[in-house]
Amino acid sequence: MKYTNNSEFILHDGIRVVIKCGANDIFIRTQDDAPLSTSWHGPYPDRLTALSDFGARRAIPKLTAEDIQRKKNHGYYSVVDGVPMVLHHCDWTGATILTPFDLVQAH
Repeated sequence: MKYTNNSEFILHDGIRVVIKCGANDIFIRTQDDAPLSTSWHGPYPDRLTALSDFGARRAIPKLTAEDIQRKKNHGYYSVVDGVPMVLHHCDWTGATILTPFDLVQAH
């Protein structure tokens, strides 16, 4: 891939993101997030698509009461400084992280 000199650092959802423009595509990565996140993600057709994918992959999990109970049964649930958290596979970095979650109703 041929890169242009068009790259920038932005803050997106509180995380520093590097956006690099190729000849016809956009690539993004994070550097401060985790060691696994230093690889480029893409190509994306445009900046909006790249940032939408980043946001979707970094979104906190939405769990039902049953999901939370399963996490508790497997030891993947904890309370840290009063905040309920679960172990979760981050689709952006590939790492397992301890993260807060949103409780949703089962469908």
